Amino acid sequence: MINPSFIRAARCGREGGFTLLETLVALSVLAISLGVTYQVFSSALQGSTLADDYAQASMYADSHLAEIGKKVHVLPAISEGAYNERYSWKLEVQPLDRSNSRSVVETVKRYQIVLNVYWHAKKGQRSIRATTFRLARA
Repeated sequence: MINPSFIRAARCGREGGFTLLETLVALSVLAISLGVTYQVFSSALQGSTLADDYAQASMYADSHLAEIGKKVHVLPAISEGAYNERYSWKLEVQPLDRSNSRSVVETVKRYQIVLNVYWHAKKGQRSIRATTFRLARA
């Protein structure tokens, strides 16, 4: 049988703090949660950067397509160029087939315009494709 005075002495001698094991477990939990938080913020930042890249490419494409037919004549051709050192483009203008169209006025031609905008991202080359149609005098 255990002596009651021994139990009282053991309780009185113990300080009211954390043990080394409890401290290590708490630090481990803190380190894991900080690591997860870092990963979440890192993924969000990468997603935001990618969204900005797509938005920039969309603005270039929209601006480029708006000029066709106003500042640039619509002619069947394939052309390439660059907006800056990061973004480049390829434009394809093709006449549409008239054979299945019954009521086309002979003085107007229809064209399909396809613009591809390319850029380099961290995980390789990305691109968007914009397609539109234009009418031009024959």
